[in-house]
Amino acid sequence: MRNYSKVYKVSILIFLMLISLNSTAFAQRLLFGLSMEGVDFFTHPDGDGIGQCEYGSDCVENKPQSNNSPAISFEFDPYYIVGNFGFNVSIDTPREYKLRLVRYPYADYNSHLDIKLNLMRINLAFFLTFGDKDLSKNNGDSFRIGAIMGTVDRTTEYTYKGKSRSFKEPNVGSTGYFLALDLSNHLSFSAYRFDNEAERIELEIWDDEDRPDEFEGGMVAYKEYRYVISYAYYFN
Repeated sequence: MRNYSKVYKVSILIFLMLISLNSTAFAQRLLFGLSMEGVDFFTHPDGDGIGQCEYGSDCVENKPQSNNSPAISFEFDPYYIVGNFGFNVSIDTPREYKLRLVRYPYADYNSHLDIKLNLMRINLAFFLTFGDKDLSKNNGDSFRIGAIMGTVDRTTEYTYKGKSRSFKEPNVGSTGYFLALDLSNHLSFSAYRFDNEAERIELEIWDDEDRPDEFEGGMVAYKEYRYVISYAYYFN
Protein backbone atom coordinates (compact mmCIF):
# COMPACT_ATOMS: atom_id res chain seq x y z
CA MET A 1 0.00 0.00 0.00
CA ARG A 2 3.01 2.32 0.04
CA ASN A 3 3.65 4.93 -2.61
CA TYR A 4 5.58 7.86 -1.20
CA SER A 5 6.62 9.78 -4.34
CA LYS A 6 3.31 11.56 -4.93
CA VAL A 7 2.86 12.33 -1.23
CA TYR A 8 6.34 13.80 -0.96
CA LYS A 9 5.99 15.98 -4.06
CA VAL A 10 2.64 17.44 -3.09
CA SER A 11 3.67 17.82 0.55
CA ILE A 12 6.79 19.75 -0.36
CA LEU A 13 4.81 21.97 -2.73
CA ILE A 14 2.27 22.84 -0.02
CA PHE A 15 5.02 23.42 2.53
CA LEU A 16 6.92 25.84 0.28
CA MET A 17 3.74 27.67 -0.70
CA LEU A 18 2.69 28.20 2.91
CA ILE A 19 6.14 29.28 4.05
CA SER A 20 6.29 31.83 1.24
CA LEU A 21 2.84 33.21 2.09
CA ASN A 22 3.28 33.15 5.88
CA SER A 23 0.20 35.29 6.39
CA THR A 24 -2.74 35.33 8.80
CA ALA A 25 -4.97 35.50 5.75
CA PHE A 26 -4.11 31.88 5.07
CA ALA A 27 -3.48 28.91 7.34
CA GLN A 28 -3.05 29.35 11.06
CA ARG A 29 -0.72 26.38 11.35
CA LEU A 30 1.06 23.72 9.37
CA LEU A 31 1.05 20.18 10.75
CA PHE A 32 3.75 17.79 9.61
CA GLY A 33 4.55 14.36 10.99
CA LEU A 34 3.77 10.67 10.52
CA SER A 35 0.50 8.86 9.89
CA MET A 36 -0.69 5.28 10.21
CA GLU A 37 -3.76 4.95 8.00
CA GLY A 38 -5.85 2.46 6.09
CA VAL A 39 -9.28 1.51 4.78
CA ASP A 40 -11.70 -1.24 5.76
CA PHE A 41 -13.87 -2.58 2.92
CA PHE A 42 -17.43 -3.94 3.11
CA THR A 43 -19.86 -5.52 0.66
CA HIS A 44 -22.16 -2.49 1.24
CA PRO A 45 -22.41 0.24 3.94
CA ASP A 46 -24.10 -2.10 6.44
CA GLY A 47 -22.67 -5.32 5.03
CA ASP A 48 -20.00 -7.80 6.05
CA GLY A 49 -16.32 -6.92 5.98
CA ILE A 50 -14.21 -7.99 2.98
CA GLY A 51 -10.83 -9.57 3.66
CA GLN A 52 -7.75 -7.83 2.33
CA CYS A 53 -4.07 -8.50 1.77
CA GLU A 54 -1.10 -7.16 -0.23
CA TYR A 55 -1.88 -5.52 -3.58
CA GLY A 56 -0.88 -7.57 -6.63
CA SER A 57 0.35 -10.57 -4.60
CA ASP A 58 -0.74 -14.22 -4.59
CA CYS A 59 -2.23 -13.98 -1.10
CA VAL A 60 -5.57 -15.58 -0.22
CA GLU A 61 -5.76 -15.01 3.55
CA ASN A 62 -6.98 -11.87 5.29
CA LYS A 63 -4.10 -9.59 6.34
CA PRO A 64 -5.22 -5.96 6.86
CA GLN A 65 -3.06 -3.42 5.04
CA SER A 66 -2.02 0.02 6.27
CA ASN A 67 0.23 2.92 5.29
CA ASN A 68 2.96 4.41 7.45
CA SER A 69 3.71 7.63 5.62
CA PRO A 70 4.48 11.35 5.96
CA ALA A 71 1.46 13.45 6.91
CA ILE A 72 1.18 17.14 6.10
CA SER A 73 -1.93 19.26 6.43
CA PHE A 74 -2.78 22.86 7.19
CA GLU A 75 -5.57 24.36 9.21
CA PHE A 76 -7.24 27.76 9.25
CA ASP A 77 -7.91 29.65 12.49
CA PRO A 78 -10.71 28.07 14.54
CA TYR A 79 -13.90 30.13 14.76
CA TYR A 80 -16.03 29.73 17.89
CA ILE A 81 -19.79 30.00 17.50
CA VAL A 82 -20.60 29.95 21.20
CA GLY A 83 -18.38 29.17 24.17
CA ASN A 84 -16.02 26.28 23.35
CA PHE A 85 -18.04 25.09 20.34
CA GLY A 86 -16.43 26.04 17.05
CA PHE A 87 -15.27 24.96 13.62
CA ASN A 88 -12.34 25.24 11.25
CA VAL A 89 -11.25 24.19 7.76
CA SER A 90 -8.31 21.95 6.90
CA ILE A 91 -6.72 20.57 3.72
CA ASP A 92 -4.93 17.22 3.56
CA THR A 93 -2.22 16.07 1.20
CA PRO A 94 -3.31 13.27 -1.19
CA ARG A 95 -3.42 9.70 0.11
CA GLU A 96 -3.13 6.45 -1.79
CA TYR A 97 -4.40 3.06 -0.64
CA LYS A 98 -3.52 -0.14 -2.50
CA LEU A 99 -4.73 -3.59 -1.50
CA ARG A 100 -6.22 -6.86 -2.68
CA LEU A 101 -9.80 -7.80 -1.75
CA VAL A 102 -9.80 -11.53 -1.06
CA ARG A 103 -12.75 -13.89 -1.59
CA TYR A 104 -14.45 -11.16 -3.59
CA PRO A 105 -16.62 -10.87 -5.68
CA TYR A 106 -17.19 -14.57 -4.94
CA ALA A 107 -16.75 -16.04 -1.47
CA ASP A 108 -14.05 -18.57 -2.35
CA TYR A 109 -10.24 -18.76 -2.30
CA ASN A 110 -9.88 -18.25 -6.06
CA SER A 111 -11.76 -14.94 -6.17
CA HIS A 112 -9.93 -11.64 -5.64
CA LEU A 113 -9.84 -8.06 -6.88
CA ASP A 114 -6.93 -5.58 -6.70
CA ILE A 115 -8.03 -2.02 -5.95
CA LYS A 116 -6.26 1.32 -5.57
CA LEU A 117 -7.77 4.55 -4.18
CA ASN A 118 -6.34 8.06 -4.47
CA LEU A 119 -8.05 10.54 -2.13
CA MET A 120 -7.70 14.31 -1.71
CA ARG A 121 -9.76 15.85 1.13
CA ILE A 122 -10.91 19.33 2.11
CA ASN A 123 -12.48 19.14 5.57
CA LEU A 124 -14.88 21.20 7.68
CA ALA A 125 -14.75 20.18 11.33
CA PHE A 126 -17.14 21.11 14.16
CA PHE A 127 -15.82 20.47 17.65
CA LEU A 128 -15.78 21.13 21.37
CA THR A 129 -12.45 22.40 22.71
CA PHE A 130 -11.25 21.82 26.25
CA GLY A 131 -8.25 23.94 27.22
CA ASP A 132 -6.44 26.36 24.90
CA LYS A 133 -9.02 27.52 22.36
CA ASP A 134 -6.20 28.54 19.99
CA LEU A 135 -5.09 24.89 19.84
CA SER A 136 -1.90 25.25 21.89
CA LYS A 137 -0.72 28.33 20.05
CA ASN A 138 -0.49 30.06 23.44
CA ASN A 139 1.63 27.23 24.90
CA GLY A 140 -1.32 25.59 26.63
CA ASP A 141 -2.77 22.11 26.19
CA SER A 142 -6.05 21.49 24.38
CA PHE A 143 -8.31 18.54 23.61
CA ARG A 144 -10.96 18.44 20.89
CA ILE A 145 -13.75 16.03 20.04
CA GLY A 146 -15.98 16.56 17.07
CA ALA A 147 -17.58 15.70 13.76
CA ILE A 148 -15.97 16.24 10.40
CA MET A 149 -17.42 16.60 6.93
CA GLY A 150 -15.93 17.52 3.62
CA THR A 151 -15.40 16.87 -0.03
CA VAL A 152 -13.14 14.25 -1.59
CA ASP A 153 -11.65 14.03 -5.06
CA ARG A 154 -11.40 10.28 -5.57
CA THR A 155 -9.72 8.18 -8.25
CA THR A 156 -10.43 4.44 -8.25
CA GLU A 157 -8.46 1.82 -10.17
CA TYR A 158 -9.19 -1.89 -9.96
CA THR A 159 -8.20 -5.11 -11.71
CA TYR A 160 -10.23 -8.29 -11.90
CA LYS A 161 -9.26 -11.36 -13.94
CA GLY A 162 -6.52 -9.45 -15.75
CA LYS A 163 -8.74 -6.58 -16.88
CA SER A 164 -8.49 -3.09 -15.38
CA ARG A 165 -10.82 -0.14 -14.97
CA SER A 166 -10.18 3.40 -13.75
CA PHE A 167 -12.49 6.33 -13.07
CA LYS A 168 -12.48 9.67 -11.25
CA GLU A 169 -15.17 11.13 -9.00
CA PRO A 170 -14.80 14.78 -7.95
CA ASN A 171 -16.54 16.29 -4.93
CA VAL A 172 -17.61 13.08 -3.21
CA GLY A 173 -19.29 13.90 0.12
CA SER A 174 -17.76 12.53 3.29
CA THR A 175 -18.48 12.60 7.05
CA GLY A 176 -16.85 11.16 10.14
CA TYR A 177 -15.56 12.02 13.60
CA PHE A 178 -12.24 12.78 15.24
CA LEU A 179 -10.29 13.27 18.47
CA ALA A 180 -7.29 15.60 18.76
CA LEU A 181 -4.83 16.38 21.55
CA ASP A 182 -2.58 19.44 21.14
CA LEU A 183 0.19 19.84 23.71
CA SER A 184 1.98 22.96 24.89
CA ASN A 185 5.20 21.80 23.18
CA HIS A 186 3.29 21.95 19.84
CA LEU A 187 3.08 18.19 19.43
CA SER A 188 -0.30 17.03 18.14
CA PHE A 189 -1.97 13.59 18.33
CA SER A 190 -5.15 12.90 16.37
CA ALA A 191 -7.42 10.06 15.29
CA TYR A 192 -9.95 10.18 12.44
CA ARG A 193 -12.65 7.84 11.17
CA PHE A 194 -14.70 8.43 8.01
CA ASP A 195 -17.60 6.00 7.80
CA ASN A 196 -20.69 7.33 6.05
CA GLU A 197 -22.71 5.91 3.16
CA ALA A 198 -21.04 8.26 0.68
CA GLU A 199 -17.85 6.20 1.07
CA ARG A 200 -19.01 3.61 -1.46
CA ILE A 201 -17.88 2.73 -4.95
CA GLU A 202 -19.86 1.27 -7.82
CA LEU A 203 -17.79 -1.40 -9.59
CA GLU A 204 -18.30 -2.93 -13.00
CA ILE A 205 -17.62 -6.63 -12.53
CA TRP A 206 -17.32 -8.62 -15.73
CA ASP A 207 -17.59 -12.38 -15.36
CA ASP A 208 -18.68 -15.45 -17.25
CA GLU A 209 -19.47 -17.47 -14.12
CA ASP A 210 -23.07 -18.31 -13.36
CA ARG A 211 -23.17 -18.41 -9.56
CA PRO A 212 -25.68 -15.71 -8.61
CA ASP A 213 -26.18 -17.05 -5.07
CA GLU A 214 -22.45 -16.59 -4.31
CA PHE A 215 -21.92 -13.28 -6.10
CA GLU A 216 -21.20 -10.31 -3.81
CA GLY A 217 -19.85 -7.83 -6.37
CA GLY A 218 -21.22 -4.67 -7.90
CA MET A 219 -20.51 -2.25 -5.07
CA VAL A 220 -18.08 -1.88 -2.20
CA ALA A 221 -18.14 0.48 0.77
CA TYR A 222 -15.09 1.58 2.70
CA LYS A 223 -14.26 3.31 5.98
CA GLU A 224 -11.04 5.25 6.19
CA TYR A 225 -9.12 5.53 9.46
CA ARG A 226 -6.06 7.59 10.35
CA TYR A 227 -3.82 8.02 13.39
CA VAL A 228 -1.42 10.95 13.24
CA ILE A 229 1.42 12.33 15.34
CA SER A 230 2.69 15.68 14.13
CA TYR A 231 4.38 18.95 15.03
CA ALA A 232 2.54 22.26 14.60
CA TYR A 233 4.19 25.33 13.06
CA TYR A 234 2.15 28.50 13.73
CA PHE A 235 2.05 31.32 11.20
CA ASN A 236 0.58 34.00 13.47
